[in-house]
Amino acid sequence: MEDGVFLFFLFLILGVITYRTFTFKKAGPEPERHPLAEVNRERAFENLASAVRFKTISGKNPDEFNKFFRFLETAYPRVHAELQREVINDFSLLYHWKGEDPKAKPVLLMGHSDVVPVEGETEDEWSYPPFGGTRAEGYIWGRGSMDNKNNIIGQLEAVEELLKSSFKPSRDVYLAFGHDEEIRGREGAYSIGRELEKRGIELSFVLDEGGGVMEGVIKGLSTPVALVGTGEKGFVNLRLTARSGGGHSATPPRVTGLGRLARAVVSLEKNQMQARITRPVREMLNHIGPEMPLGQRMLIANLWLFQPLFIHLFSSFPGGNAMLRTTVAPTMAEGSRASNVLPDSPSVTLNFRLLPGDSSEKLLEHVKKTVADEEIDIEVLNAYEPSSISSGASPEFNFLKERIKGVFPETTVTPYLVFGGTDARHYEPICQEIFRFSPMAIDNNELKRVHARDERLSESNMEKAVVFYSNLISKI
Repeated sequence: MEDGVFLFFLFLILGVITYRTFTFKKAGPEPERHPLAEVNRERAFENLASAVRFKTISGKNPDEFNKFFRFLETAYPRVHAELQREVINDFSLLYHWKGEDPKAKPVLLMGHSDVVPVEGETEDEWSYPPFGGTRAEGYIWGRGSMDNKNNIIGQLEAVEELLKSSFKPSRDVYLAFGHDEEIRGREGAYSIGRELEKRGIELSFVLDEGGGVMEGVIKGLSTPVALVGTGEKGFVNLRLTARSGGGHSATPPRVTGLGRLARAVVSLEKNQMQARITRPVREMLNHIGPEMPLGQRMLIANLWLFQPLFIHLFSSFPGGNAMLRTTVAPTMAEGSRASNVLPDSPSVTLNFRLLPGDSSEKLLEHVKKTVADEEIDIEVLNAYEPSSISSGASPEFNFLKERIKGVFPETTVTPYLVFGGTDARHYEPICQEIFRFSPMAIDNNELKRVHARDERLSESNMEKAVVFYSNLISKI
């Protein structure tokens, strides 16, 4: 009798697994295809190359930002004649394009004009000058070509051409270009967001930089995947300082200050915060799961049973682990300045990336409990909580999905969790649906060029960006 009951439940479970695996379908219907916009290709390429030549480094060179603004006025005369333009906090730009229906919620498209600096000793290692805006080998080369002047130029090119055809959007469109995204956007995007909030504006959706169309980033997925960020992790920098008292290295104590810190770091790496599947990751799995090989599809379709196994497998590689938990990374350490001197107050700085649902307060409790050393002081250097989470099933997301599929038809479009920080979070008080996507098809090798040597954007990607923004604005 007991064997019969066991077999009954075994076959029941196998039946449920099989049913869920083979009925695991794509999220929503395939979007309709629409004619794509025409692009002034040569102008777009030249204008991005010109934009790269301005050294608009975060927090520096105010004259370069002003020169960049004057260039935009010359490059896009219709935009500056027909849209209202405001300068916010001296160096951020806000454009307002009035639509047909003043009652419809506006849409806000974003970019940022600032770039990270180029380390002086690496300038000679670039294939082309980092601020040269060189066009060669089918690419536009230079700092900002991918992060993020491509989005600014793509949006302005699209609007300029739409104005040329006397097009008027169905609702108001805002273009917001911050000037300090690379240093957290407190003067730029934050100020623009608060200004719109004061005016009582509530947005339909926000689109900022973020994921792109990637190949080979998800093992088992044969199609390119368009990653649309629906939320982003927070981050906390902590400094651990050991009170050791210094001294001569010839007579060290049994446990040195650096030794205490080493034990603390190892303990934090071994005892990390709990892994779990958050909403953006679950929605991502629902979008990519049906495209996966049978074994992986079965696993994803039956997380009700296999979730512990999935978490174990997915967290075994860095990208998957970052999707599932708050991560810890020791990034800076300081001791003494001589090899025979024990440091008086050695320290180590750790960067934590907070998973949605975790908080800086919860993290601090975890660190104190894990380190458990009264001789180590724990200092919070700065903390940014995780962003709010937008829906990967909303009408706004599906609208964006359709626009992406129009330009990148062979892709699987999916929500995902952004590991880094963007300016988008500054618009949370006035918008629920905030997305992070840059219309460019790249692989991991190209992605590594962002903030590094030989940043570049293919001319093909620049053209696709203009087409994407043109079709998006024309259909809102």
